[in-house]
Amino acid sequence: MKARVLVIVLFFALFSVGQGYAAGIKKCKDAQGRWHYGDRAAESCEHSKIIEMNTSGNKTGEQAAPPTEKELANMAGKKAEVERQKKLQAEQDKKDKLLLATYGLEKDIIYIRDRKISQLENSITASKATLTSLEKTLERQKKTGVDEKHIKRTEAQLATHRAVIKGKREKQAALKKKYAADLERFRIVKRKQAIEASTKPAKKK
Repeated sequence: MKARVLVIVLFFALFSVGQGYAAGIKKCKDAQGRWHYGDRAAESCEHSKIIEMNTSGNKTGEQAAPPTEKELANMAGKKAEVERQKKLQAEQDKKDKLLLATYGLEKDIIYIRDRKISQLENSITASKATLTSLEKTLERQKKTGVDEKHIKRTEAQLATHRAVIKGKREKQAALKKKYAADLERFRIVKRKQAIEASTKPAKKK
């Protein structure tokens, strides 16, 4: 009797397994390292990789594990970096277009740079002449015992002109830096255009 009951139990067990295989079996390992099989395996391992098998028990497919919070954060960071780079490139393209629209040749950049620096140099020369005159005035005032308020006013004028000269020198340095960058970028863009033109397929006649 017991043997008969055992056979019946085994029959139904095998039948159940066969039914499961007919529908396809999934298996996965949960966070605790336990394996799960059957149609509900995906529910038991919602954060794990799912392996799909056919009726012979061979692997037929795989469902990747959903990304973790850290992975999602990394993906978001990479996406943000890609967007940032695209924005920077768009801005650079706009600047390059303006650069090419402003200057036709390298010598145009050099000419504008030298003219602006020369204009500032002439202005500095004029300020220096005024400065020299004020220094002589101050020296004379101190020797002749002029009222202190006049001396202070002359000293203030001297300080103003010295600051003006310093500011113009700084502006000259900034212009040199700016036009050096413009010249270098102009050369890069022109080289790029030349390479693109040389590799571009010739039009069929």
